[in-house]
Amino acid sequence: MVRMAAEDYGAHQDITSPAMLRAGQRLLLAMAGAVTGKPMRPGPVHEQLARIWRLNGTDADIVRQSLVLSADHELNPSTYVARCVASTGATLYSAIIAALSSFSGPRHGGHILRVEAMLAELLAAGRVGTHIKERWRRGERLIGFGHPLYPEGDPRGRALLKALREQLPKSKTAPVFEIADMEFEQSGRAPLLDYALACTSLLLGLPVGSAQALFLLGRSVGWIAHALEQYSSRAIIRPCARYVGPLPQS
Repeated sequence: MVRMAAEDYGAHQDITSPAMLRAGQRLLLAMAGAVTGKPMRPGPVHEQLARIWRLNGTDADIVRQSLVLSADHELNPSTYVARCVASTGATLYSAIIAALSSFSGPRHGGHILRVEAMLAELLAAGRVGTHIKERWRRGERLIGFGHPLYPEGDPRGRALLKALREQLPKSKTAPVFEIADMEFEQSGRAPLLDYALACTSLLLGLPVGSAQALFLLGRSVGWIAHALEQYSSRAIIRPCARYVGPLPQS
């Protein structure tokens, strides 16, 4: 990405919308190519992913919905970082690289890898109900459920799980809904988008880590949109801080 930024130096210094949109398209295609290991061309990303992953039309539409639902989530850490960097007048490439650094953390984009691994383990074990109860007896919590911003449940996760339920065979989706139902009955915690994306990756037979890839590619569009909005405001983000430590001794 750094080399691409150098090659595109003239365009990414121009913050007029057409130039920025071209840079944003290049960034999105570059990231899609990085997660798939295949060259990407201008055009709908979900269709290209579907071809690479050998998905049918129904599965391709689920991928599209996954990307759309992942695009924005207010000022989450990576989006806030992207806006802060853009507010300084730094290039769009710089803003997205900074967002990627924030996204990599285990409490943000890295968390979804753990959710996908947990779900894969539960599904591989068979008799998911028995396996979940064994986890509970060991004092282990299922991850991918419950969010302080969504006491009534994550609407993004709910929408994607609804698509999986309606568009895939019941025999295929039953175990992931059994897991979600058991967790909700036990703890009152509803599934997050992280869980729904992990379900998508595993039910569609995508490569390991694809839940995070879908999250990243969808969210990157959000980063670009937020950065463009920040450029248009021409305002720098400068939060204030208040000292709360011990006062100097007189």
